Amino acid sequence: FFSYLLLRAEFPSGKKGVRAGGGKESESMLSSIQRFVMFPLTVPFMSVIMTLGALFATLNTYVYIWAVQDLGASYQQIGIATVVLNSCEVMIFLFSKRLSTRLGVHGVLYLSTTCYGIRLFAYGYWVSNAWWLVVFEPLHALTFSLPMGSLGAFTTALADAAQFSRVSAQGFRTGTMNLGRAFGFLVSAWLYETFSPGVMFRAMGWLVMPMMMLSVVMVHRQAKKHGVVALLYPE
Repeated sequence: FFSYLLLRAEFPSGKKGVRAGGGKESESMLSSIQRFVMFPLTVPFMSVIMTLGALFATLNTYVYIWAVQDLGASYQQIGIATVVLNSCEVMIFLFSKRLSTRLGVHGVLYLSTTCYGIRLFAYGYWVSNAWWLVVFEPLHALTFSLPMGSLGAFTTALADAAQFSRVSAQGFRTGTMNLGRAFGFLVSAWLYETFSPGVMFRAMGWLVMPMMMLSVVMVHRQAKKHGVVALLYPE
């Protein structure tokens, strides 16, 4: 069901992406990729995607290890937090299109970045009882689940504006996110083992989260500068 919703967001018309150059084979793939990468919004958008992947890796892997090892969380507590989180995700997926239409992709990403900050700083500075996971973990629905449909639709709109293949653009997005995840997994593991979970949360909160916010600002500014704000409100 979730995969269906994401595919509808990524390919709203149900049609295949148009090949650059109106379907002609004369243009090389390298030239097509270069045009896509040089499009004003592409680089800052991919920066958003990479930092989003890094923060996802930090919070969705090491939070539960930390909760069990350091906070003494029981499996019942982890289970309750997960059930509440999944319930919130269902609601977010059902209403994500309406929220994205109202807020725009940039608005959704501002909200996502803010909620990442709340989770990271709460875990890094304040939380000492595992029951607080029931409060903070459902924010994953806003940090990651909410943006996913918007990012897919925006990638499609970006590909169309740059006259690039929709499928290839989605591949770029997914590959960049996985690169960010790899970075997040490795760096977070090093911080966790070398220093402490608290240092890991604080470091990612002070370093990576502001990078994501700055990247969102750059996407918004570039869209205004080049007169393509409509791309931030994909159908």
